[in-house]
Amino acid sequence: MTMKNTTLTLIAALFLVACQSQQQNKKAMNTDNLKPGKNRITFQSEGLTLVGNLYIPQGYQVGQSYPGLVVGGSWTTVKEQMAGLYAEKMAENGFVALAFDHANYGESEGKARYYEDPEAKRKDFINAMNYLKSLEVVADGRTGGMGVCASGGYMAQAVAIDDDFKSFASVVPWFNTEAIVSAFYGGDEGINQRIEKSRAARAYFRHVRPL
Repeated sequence: MTMKNTTLTLIAALFLVACQSQQQNKKAMNTDNLKPGKNRITFQSEGLTLVGNLYIPQGYQVGQSYPGLVVGGSWTTVKEQMAGLYAEKMAENGFVALAFDHANYGESEGKARYYEDPEAKRKDFINAMNYLKSLEVVADGRTGGMGVCASGGYMAQAVAIDDDFKSFASVVPWFNTEAIVSAFYGGDEGINQRIEKSRAARAYFRHVRPL
């Protein structure tokens, strides 16, 4: 055997061992404690630990896999509310569904409590998908998202840039287009008033009451 062939064989063997090790770790991490119904889980998003509830169909046994969904709710809600209700129902219909507290909300980490940040929520959805697709119980290539109200818009941005969202459904979505925002908030005057109030509130929390 030539030196080149020996080297390629060694690389292939090391790669196989690494893949097997990762698969074993994946099984150890993701199947030991999962059960049908609601499972409390955590995952990382932009350096913060987020807390979620993972809903698994009844009758689940280790080794089975299902399509997976990341589920998001409306402004300021937490995982026990809108997202959790939809996630639970989707699990009853054969999906593994994840509802979670975004950064700064509920049980998740983040200092700016209850701060509504669309860009941060978009990143959380992508990181939630990264967690979901790693699970043994979630079928490869069968992952999608469900966004309710404001999450219909936030998650659509995540879906547009992350190919792991193979499907997407929105429920009474709130899309912040210029025309919709203008009609909803009273035109330029109403929008400007809210922007000024928002800036004042942000300044207060940053300087008067440091986070």
